[in-house]
Amino acid sequence: AGVAGLLPVALSAIPGLGIPLWLLFTTYYVVTDDKLLINAAWIHIEIARADIQSITPSNSVLSSPALSLDRLDIRYGNGSSVLVSPKDKQGFIAALGMQ
Repeated sequence: AGVAGLLPVALSAIPGLGIPLWLLFTTYYVVTDDKLLINAAWIHIEIARADIQSITPSNSVLSSPALSLDRLDIRYGNGSSVLVSPKDKQGFIAALGMQ
């Protein structure tokens, strides 16, 4: 056994640690003059700020580009929505001009 026995365990831990770390380091939100850009691993969403209809608090467990369950539900377009979890929720809402 010894070290050789630990190799399969170590190799199986890579995806278990790698995917959460990938999500942690690639999840971010950018507010520009005319868009909200949402990035999380393979998810890339662009929302025109003019299309945002409402932003409300949410604790939904639905899958989303959010690292916390303390989320904001952004409704936009024709019935679309996305859940995000910025660190500074009030600053985020203010940056979008939705106070």
